[in-house]
Amino acid sequence: MIQTPSPAIGSFAERYLLAHFPSGGVIVDLVTGNYFRVNTSAAVICEILRSTDDRARALSHVGQELGIDPEEAGRALSGVIATLSAPSVRGEIQGSYHFFPAGDGYELWHGDHRVLQVDGGSLEIRLASGAETTNVAQLELYVRALAPKLLFQGGVTVLHASACLAAGTLIAFAGLSGAGKTTTAKAFGDAGARVFSEDLVILGPQKERAEILVEGEATVQAWAAKTAAQLRSAPSEAAPPIPVASVVEGPTADLDLILFLDRSRRRGTDLTTSTLEKPDALVSLMAHDFLGAAEPRTWRRFFGDAVAMIRLVELRAASVPDGLERLATAATRYMSSTAS
Repeated sequence: MIQTPSPAIGSFAERYLLAHFPSGGVIVDLVTGNYFRVNTSAAVICEILRSTDDRARALSHVGQELGIDPEEAGRALSGVIATLSAPSVRGEIQGSYHFFPAGDGYELWHGDHRVLQVDGGSLEIRLASGAETTNVAQLELYVRALAPKLLFQGGVTVLHASACLAAGTLIAFAGLSGAGKTTTAKAFGDAGARVFSEDLVILGPQKERAEILVEGEATVQAWAAKTAAQLRSAPSEAAPPIPVASVVEGPTADLDLILFLDRSRRRGTDLTTSTLEKPDALVSLMAHDFLGAAEPRTWRRFFGDAVAMIRLVELRAASVPDGLERLATAATRYMSSTAS
Protein backbone atom coordinates (compact mmCIF):
# COMPACT_ATOMS: atom_id res chain seq x y z
CA MET A 1 0.00 0.00 0.00
CA ILE A 2 1.12 3.58 -0.48
CA GLN A 3 2.95 5.11 2.43
CA THR A 4 2.55 8.84 3.03
CA PRO A 5 5.21 10.93 4.74
CA SER A 6 4.81 11.84 8.39
CA PRO A 7 7.01 14.59 9.81
CA ALA A 8 7.06 12.75 13.14
CA ILE A 9 8.85 9.71 11.66
CA GLY A 10 12.05 11.26 10.41
CA SER A 11 13.83 12.90 7.50
CA PHE A 12 13.71 9.87 5.19
CA ALA A 13 9.95 9.58 5.60
CA GLU A 14 9.53 13.29 4.96
CA ARG A 15 11.54 13.11 1.74
CA TYR A 16 10.37 9.87 0.13
CA LEU A 17 7.08 8.28 -0.92
CA LEU A 18 6.92 4.51 -1.28
CA ALA A 19 4.57 2.07 -2.99
CA HIS A 20 5.46 -1.44 -1.82
CA PHE A 21 4.30 -4.59 -3.64
CA PRO A 22 5.23 -8.29 -3.30
CA SER A 23 7.41 -7.99 -6.44
CA GLY A 24 9.21 -4.82 -5.37
CA GLY A 25 8.37 -1.15 -5.13
CA VAL A 26 8.55 2.37 -6.48
CA ILE A 27 9.99 5.22 -4.45
CA VAL A 28 9.69 8.96 -5.16
CA ASP A 29 12.15 11.60 -4.00
CA LEU A 30 10.02 14.64 -3.15
CA VAL A 31 13.07 16.92 -3.20
CA THR A 32 14.38 16.11 -6.68
CA GLY A 33 11.26 14.61 -8.29
CA ASN A 34 13.22 11.47 -9.20
CA TYR A 35 11.47 8.12 -8.95
CA PHE A 36 12.90 4.61 -8.94
CA ARG A 37 11.80 1.03 -9.42
CA VAL A 38 13.39 -1.07 -6.65
CA ASN A 39 13.50 -4.82 -6.08
CA THR A 40 11.81 -6.70 -3.23
CA SER A 41 14.62 -6.43 -0.70
CA ALA A 42 15.23 -2.75 -1.49
CA ALA A 43 11.52 -2.05 -1.00
CA VAL A 44 11.71 -3.71 2.42
CA ILE A 45 14.73 -1.58 3.32
CA CYS A 46 12.95 1.60 2.19
CA GLU A 47 9.98 0.62 4.35
CA ILE A 48 12.33 0.28 7.33
CA LEU A 49 14.07 3.60 6.62
CA ARG A 50 10.67 5.29 6.54
CA SER A 51 9.82 3.86 9.95
CA THR A 52 12.94 4.97 11.82
CA ASP A 53 15.70 7.56 11.48
CA ASP A 54 17.98 5.61 13.83
CA ARG A 55 20.65 3.87 11.73
CA ALA A 56 21.46 1.18 14.32
CA ARG A 57 17.78 0.27 14.63
CA ALA A 58 17.40 0.30 10.86
CA LEU A 59 20.37 -2.07 10.47
CA SER A 60 18.89 -4.43 13.05
CA HIS A 61 15.51 -4.45 11.30
CA VAL A 62 17.11 -4.99 7.88
CA GLY A 63 18.99 -8.01 9.22
CA GLN A 64 15.84 -9.44 10.78
CA GLU A 65 13.55 -8.84 7.81
CA LEU A 66 16.00 -10.12 5.19
CA GLY A 67 17.62 -12.82 7.31
CA ILE A 68 21.17 -11.55 6.83
CA ASP A 69 24.08 -10.75 9.15
CA PRO A 70 24.91 -7.17 10.28
CA GLU A 71 27.75 -6.72 7.80
CA GLU A 72 25.59 -7.76 4.87
CA ALA A 73 22.74 -5.62 6.22
CA GLY A 74 25.07 -2.61 6.23
CA ARG A 75 26.05 -3.21 2.61
CA ALA A 76 22.42 -3.62 1.61
CA LEU A 77 21.43 -0.43 3.40
CA SER A 78 24.27 1.54 1.81
CA GLY A 79 23.36 0.13 -1.59
CA VAL A 80 19.78 1.34 -1.35
CA ILE A 81 20.89 4.82 -0.30
CA ALA A 82 23.31 4.90 -3.26
CA THR A 83 20.49 3.83 -5.60
CA LEU A 84 18.36 6.73 -4.44
CA SER A 85 21.20 9.10 -5.39
CA ALA A 86 21.30 7.74 -8.97
CA PRO A 87 19.86 9.58 -12.02
CA SER A 88 16.09 9.61 -12.43
CA VAL A 89 14.38 6.81 -14.37
CA ARG A 90 12.63 9.51 -16.38
CA GLY A 91 15.80 10.46 -18.26
CA GLU A 92 15.61 13.37 -20.69
CA ILE A 93 12.47 15.44 -21.07
CA GLN A 94 10.48 14.09 -24.00
CA GLY A 95 9.12 16.18 -26.84
CA SER A 96 9.70 19.78 -27.89
CA TYR A 97 7.23 21.37 -25.44
CA HIS A 98 8.49 21.82 -21.87
CA PHE A 99 6.49 23.06 -18.90
CA PHE A 100 8.37 24.77 -16.07
CA PRO A 101 7.51 26.59 -12.83
CA ALA A 102 8.27 30.32 -13.07
CA GLY A 103 7.73 32.71 -10.16
CA ASP A 104 4.30 31.98 -8.77
CA GLY A 105 3.12 30.52 -12.08
CA TYR A 106 4.26 28.39 -15.00
CA GLU A 107 5.75 28.77 -18.46
CA LEU A 108 5.54 26.70 -21.61
CA TRP A 109 8.73 26.54 -23.66
CA HIS A 110 9.00 25.39 -27.26
CA GLY A 111 12.57 24.19 -27.50
CA ASP A 112 14.68 27.11 -26.26
CA HIS A 113 11.91 29.71 -26.48
CA ARG A 114 9.31 30.76 -23.92
CA VAL A 115 5.93 30.90 -25.64
CA LEU A 116 3.16 30.99 -23.01
CA GLN A 117 2.91 31.85 -19.34
CA VAL A 118 0.26 30.91 -16.80
CA ASP A 119 -0.62 32.95 -13.73
CA GLY A 120 -0.18 30.82 -10.61
CA GLY A 121 -3.30 32.19 -8.93
CA SER A 122 -5.90 32.79 -11.62
CA LEU A 123 -4.39 30.30 -14.14
CA GLU A 124 -5.00 32.88 -16.86
CA ILE A 125 -2.87 32.42 -19.98
CA ARG A 126 -0.73 35.04 -21.69
CA LEU A 127 1.85 35.15 -24.41
CA ALA A 128 5.21 34.96 -22.67
CA SER A 129 7.12 38.21 -22.30
CA GLY A 130 9.18 38.72 -25.44
CA ALA A 131 7.53 35.85 -27.30
CA GLU A 132 6.88 36.39 -30.97
CA THR A 133 3.24 36.48 -31.98
CA THR A 134 2.78 33.40 -34.12
CA ASN A 135 -0.04 32.08 -36.29
CA VAL A 136 -3.24 30.70 -34.78
CA ALA A 137 -2.46 27.08 -35.72
CA GLN A 138 0.84 27.12 -33.84
CA LEU A 139 -0.70 28.94 -30.89
CA GLU A 140 -3.38 26.26 -30.72
CA LEU A 141 -0.69 23.58 -30.44
CA TYR A 142 0.91 25.54 -27.60
CA VAL A 143 -2.39 25.87 -25.74
CA ARG A 144 -3.12 22.16 -26.21
CA ALA A 145 0.27 21.39 -24.68
CA LEU A 146 -0.71 23.45 -21.63
CA ALA A 147 -4.09 21.79 -21.19
CA PRO A 148 -3.06 18.57 -19.36
CA LYS A 149 -0.98 20.52 -16.85
CA LEU A 150 -3.76 23.02 -16.20
CA LEU A 151 -6.29 20.23 -15.80
CA PHE A 152 -4.01 18.57 -13.25
CA GLN A 153 -3.98 21.83 -11.31
CA GLY A 154 -7.77 21.63 -11.35
CA GLY A 155 -7.82 18.10 -9.96
CA VAL A 156 -8.19 16.25 -13.27
CA THR A 157 -5.80 13.50 -14.36
CA VAL A 158 -4.79 13.23 -18.02
CA LEU A 159 -2.89 10.40 -19.72
CA HIS A 160 -0.74 10.83 -22.82
CA ALA A 161 -2.65 8.15 -24.68
CA SER A 162 -5.27 7.33 -27.26
CA ALA A 163 -8.39 5.31 -26.45
CA CYS A 164 -11.01 3.24 -28.21
CA LEU A 165 -13.85 0.87 -27.42
CA ALA A 166 -12.90 -2.40 -29.12
CA ALA A 167 -15.31 -5.34 -28.95
CA GLY A 168 -16.70 -4.19 -25.62
CA THR A 169 -13.30 -3.41 -24.07
CA LEU A 170 -12.22 0.18 -23.51
CA ILE A 171 -8.49 0.26 -24.26
CA ALA A 172 -6.03 3.11 -23.82
CA PHE A 173 -2.84 2.98 -25.88
CA ALA A 174 -0.08 4.84 -24.03
CA GLY A 175 3.33 5.68 -25.40
CA LEU A 176 5.90 8.39 -25.91
CA SER A 177 5.91 10.36 -29.15
CA GLY A 178 6.50 8.01 -32.04
CA ALA A 179 5.32 4.91 -30.19
CA GLY A 180 2.30 4.60 -32.47
CA LYS A 181 -0.58 5.22 -30.06
CA THR A 182 -2.55 7.48 -32.43
CA THR A 183 -1.89 5.25 -35.43
CA THR A 184 -2.94 2.18 -33.47
CA ALA A 185 -6.18 3.80 -32.32
CA LYS A 186 -6.98 4.82 -35.90
CA ALA A 187 -6.29 1.28 -37.10
CA PHE A 188 -8.74 -0.01 -34.53
CA GLY A 189 -11.24 2.63 -35.63
CA ASP A 190 -10.94 1.40 -39.23
CA ALA A 191 -11.56 -2.12 -37.92
CA GLY A 192 -14.83 -1.04 -36.31
CA ALA A 193 -13.81 0.23 -32.88
CA ARG A 194 -15.17 3.51 -31.52
CA VAL A 195 -12.29 5.94 -31.08
CA PHE A 196 -12.65 8.30 -28.12
CA SER A 197 -9.30 10.11 -28.24
CA GLU A 198 -6.09 10.19 -30.24
CA ASP A 199 -3.64 11.89 -27.87
CA LEU A 200 -5.23 12.80 -24.53
CA VAL A 201 -7.22 10.46 -22.30
CA ILE A 202 -8.95 12.57 -19.67
CA LEU A 203 -9.99 10.63 -16.59
CA GLY A 204 -13.29 11.22 -14.85
CA PRO A 205 -13.60 12.89 -11.43
CA GLN A 206 -14.64 9.70 -9.58
CA LYS A 207 -11.33 8.52 -8.12
CA GLU A 208 -12.76 5.21 -6.89
CA ARG A 209 -13.43 4.24 -10.51
CA ALA A 210 -11.26 4.22 -13.60
CA GLU A 211 -13.36 6.06 -16.13
CA ILE A 212 -12.62 8.36 -19.02
CA LEU A 213 -14.52 11.40 -20.24
CA VAL A 214 -15.81 10.33 -23.63
CA GLU A 215 -15.90 13.89 -24.98
CA GLY A 216 -12.93 15.14 -22.95
CA GLU A 217 -10.37 15.46 -25.74
CA ALA A 218 -12.86 17.16 -28.07
CA THR A 219 -13.77 19.66 -25.35
CA VAL A 220 -10.10 20.49 -24.74
CA GLN A 221 -9.46 20.93 -28.45
CA ALA A 222 -12.38 23.32 -28.78
CA TRP A 223 -11.13 25.35 -25.81
CA ALA A 224 -7.60 25.43 -27.25
CA ALA A 225 -8.84 26.73 -30.59
CA LYS A 226 -10.88 29.48 -28.93
CA THR A 227 -8.01 30.48 -26.61
CA ALA A 228 -5.46 30.56 -29.45
CA ALA A 229 -7.71 32.81 -31.50
CA GLN A 230 -8.13 35.16 -28.54
CA LEU A 231 -4.38 35.34 -27.87
CA ARG A 232 -3.71 36.01 -31.54
CA SER A 233 -6.27 38.79 -31.80
CA ALA A 234 -5.35 40.44 -28.47
CA PRO A 235 -1.71 39.47 -27.73
CA SER A 236 -1.37 41.88 -24.78
CA GLU A 237 -4.39 40.50 -22.94
CA ALA A 238 -4.80 37.37 -20.82
CA ALA A 239 -7.07 34.54 -21.89
CA PRO A 240 -9.36 32.88 -19.30
CA PRO A 241 -8.23 29.65 -17.61
CA ILE A 242 -9.37 26.29 -18.86
CA PRO A 243 -12.99 25.67 -17.76
CA VAL A 244 -12.38 22.54 -15.70
CA ALA A 245 -16.06 22.16 -14.76
CA SER A 246 -17.03 22.05 -18.43
CA VAL A 247 -14.32 19.54 -19.30
CA VAL A 248 -15.43 17.06 -16.66
CA GLU A 249 -19.07 17.26 -17.68
CA GLY A 250 -20.54 14.79 -20.11
CA PRO A 251 -20.65 11.01 -20.50
CA THR A 252 -18.02 8.70 -19.07
CA ALA A 253 -16.98 5.13 -19.82
CA ASP A 254 -15.11 2.63 -17.66
CA LEU A 255 -11.49 2.09 -18.67
CA ASP A 256 -10.65 -1.62 -18.81
CA LEU A 257 -7.09 -1.88 -20.11
CA ILE A 258 -4.00 0.26 -20.68
CA LEU A 259 -1.50 -1.04 -23.22
CA PHE A 260 1.97 0.51 -23.27
CA LEU A 261 3.45 0.81 -26.75
CA ASP A 262 7.12 1.22 -27.58
CA ARG A 263 8.60 1.68 -31.05
CA SER A 264 11.34 -0.84 -30.15
CA ARG A 265 8.68 -3.54 -29.74
CA ARG A 266 7.23 -3.27 -33.26
CA ARG A 267 7.37 -6.78 -34.63
CA GLY A 268 5.37 -9.72 -35.95
CA THR A 269 1.91 -9.70 -37.48
CA ASP A 270 -0.32 -9.55 -34.40
CA LEU A 271 -0.94 -7.31 -31.43
CA THR A 272 0.51 -9.22 -28.49
CA THR A 273 0.67 -8.27 -24.82
CA SER A 274 2.64 -9.32 -21.76
CA THR A 275 2.08 -8.95 -18.04
CA LEU A 276 3.73 -6.11 -16.14
CA GLU A 277 4.71 -6.53 -12.51
CA LYS A 278 3.00 -3.92 -10.34
CA PRO A 279 6.14 -1.78 -9.83
CA ASP A 280 6.87 -1.81 -13.57
CA ALA A 281 3.25 -0.96 -14.33
CA LEU A 282 3.41 1.96 -11.90
CA VAL A 283 6.62 3.37 -13.42
CA SER A 284 5.17 3.00 -16.92
CA LEU A 285 1.99 4.81 -15.92
CA MET A 286 3.90 7.63 -14.26
CA ALA A 287 5.95 8.14 -17.42
CA HIS A 288 2.75 8.68 -19.45
CA ASP A 289 0.85 10.84 -16.95
CA PHE A 290 1.12 14.62 -16.80
CA LEU A 291 2.44 16.08 -13.57
CA GLY A 292 1.20 19.61 -13.13
CA ALA A 293 4.07 20.86 -11.00
CA ALA A 294 7.03 19.63 -8.98
CA GLU A 295 6.03 20.67 -5.46
CA PRO A 296 5.81 17.89 -2.82
CA ARG A 297 2.06 18.45 -2.45
CA THR A 298 1.37 17.81 -6.12
CA TRP A 299 3.83 14.91 -6.21
CA ARG A 300 1.88 13.22 -3.40
CA ARG A 301 -1.36 13.56 -5.30
CA PHE A 302 0.21 12.46 -8.58
CA PHE A 303 1.75 9.39 -6.98
CA GLY A 304 -1.37 8.50 -5.02
CA ASP A 305 -3.54 8.71 -8.14
CA ALA A 306 -1.11 6.50 -10.09
CA VAL A 307 -1.01 3.87 -7.34
CA ALA A 308 -4.81 3.83 -7.21
CA MET A 309 -5.03 3.51 -10.99
CA ILE A 310 -2.94 0.35 -11.24
CA ARG A 311 -5.32 -1.30 -8.77
CA LEU A 312 -8.35 -0.37 -10.86
CA VAL A 313 -7.14 -1.09 -14.40
CA GLU A 314 -5.17 -3.87 -16.04
CA LEU A 315 -1.85 -2.57 -17.43
CA ARG A 316 0.18 -4.56 -19.95
CA ALA A 317 3.12 -4.07 -22.30
CA ALA A 318 2.10 -4.43 -25.94
CA SER A 319 3.82 -5.20 -29.21
CA VAL A 320 2.28 -4.18 -32.54
CA PRO A 321 3.35 -4.90 -36.13
CA ASP A 322 5.48 -2.43 -38.03
CA GLY A 323 3.74 -0.89 -41.04
CA LEU A 324 0.22 0.46 -41.52
CA GLU A 325 -1.07 -2.50 -43.52
CA ARG A 326 0.10 -5.06 -40.97
CA LEU A 327 -1.23 -2.94 -38.12
CA ALA A 328 -4.65 -2.68 -39.77
CA THR A 329 -4.77 -6.45 -40.24
CA ALA A 330 -3.67 -7.02 -36.64
CA ALA A 331 -6.38 -4.66 -35.33
CA THR A 332 -9.06 -6.46 -37.33
CA ARG A 333 -7.82 -9.83 -36.10
CA TYR A 334 -7.70 -8.60 -32.48
CA MET A 335 -11.25 -7.25 -32.70
CA SER A 336 -12.48 -10.52 -34.18
CA SER A 337 -10.76 -12.76 -31.61
CA THR A 338 -11.85 -10.60 -28.66
CA ALA A 339 -15.47 -10.55 -29.79
CA SER A 340 -15.62 -14.32 -30.35
